Amino acid sequence: RMFGGDGPGNDAQLEYTPPDKEPPRLNVTSTPEKGKKVRANERITVKAIARDDADPWQTGIKSIDLTAEGAGPFGFQDYALACDRPSPPRTLQGVYTVPANPPPLVRLRATAKDFAGNEIDLLADFPTGDWYGKFNWNHNCEGFMTDNTRGISDLALTYDGRGNLTGTLVGSIPEREQIIPTFTSFTYLAPGTFSAKLVGSYTPGQESFSAQAIDSQTTPGRASWTSPAGSHVDALPFFTAYEGEMFGKSFRDLRRQPDGDLKSNGESTVSVGGSTCKTSYTLTLKQAQS
Repeated sequence: RMFGGDGPGNDAQLEYTPPDKEPPRLNVTSTPEKGKKVRANERITVKAIARDDADPWQTGIKSIDLTAEGAGPFGFQDYALACDRPSPPRTLQGVYTVPANPPPLVRLRATAKDFAGNEIDLLADFPTGDWYGKFNWNHNCEGFMTDNTRGISDLALTYDGRGNLTGTLVGSIPEREQIIPTFTSFTYLAPGTFSAKLVGSYTPGQESFSAQAIDSQTTPGRASWTSPAGSHVDALPFFTAYEGEMFGKSFRDLRRQPDGDLKSNGESTVSVGGSTCKTSYTLTLKQAQS
């Protein structure tokens, strides 16, 4: 900023204010704490405190918002530009109610933005089962055509104390690529989605698991293909790796990791219609805090 005088005896002065390139600081607490198991209709109280005063040139907190993945906002506040320097901290509290039919993970996000456009966000996961984690895979086919698919999913399992597991798996196909000799281009327009119920068994102490997916529901993705004759858009079904033998194998092969998680990985190769298809997968399980 330039400050100066043009009268006699006034010397021009130059004061430089560095641009605000630093994101705010954000502290988030919740009741119950993140990582704790939550149940249908349970209330999660989230408190976010944001600061943008580490340096005198920081512009201050413009907004804080609280959102639940797949469910939208449950708290938002816009703030006026503060004249005080350092700018004051801002606090927002919100309450999220776990839905009656909850996902495997309730994932809450707190985001703070300053007046320079910098932002920071923090995530907190609340499992809805005694065990929770991810089953992900990559499915790659090479031959007459190339088809590369990536699948990601969250899962949660509840133990009944008598050896039985029940749960849910929910996921999507966020990336897919095809190369077909007769087509000049392929564009993946919308991801496929899927869900399934899980049933299985668990032996405490031995950390012995088994699980299978039942009642699977899928929604195909959508893609656009272009050829010399024109373009067309159509549904694009996908390979449901969680319905195959590898899903059961992934639970049988779980091994304890240094961080305490249980993890397995592997791959399977088959020949289909003149193409060779390889599927690599990983399963990670964590035990929910009680």
